Amino acid sequence: MLDFVTFMERHNASYITSALALDWAQQPVGVLPVYWAQRLGFVRGFARHHSATDQRTEIPPFGLLPF
Repeated sequence: MLDFVTFMERHNASYITSALALDWAQQPVGVLPVYWAQRLGFVRGFARHHSATDQRTEIPPFGLLPF
């Protein structure tokens, strides 16, 4: 998750959005879509946990990156 936090900092994001989570999850290019879906799943869990302390947090919906 440290990589995602660094990504958020580079984008000056003060809270998690589904759009940012999707952008991060779809890196790197040239990998199987299942890899992207797994990355988004990691962010989804992190966002769910983080939403307890920041109500602005968006939890990416299931099915956003199906594999």
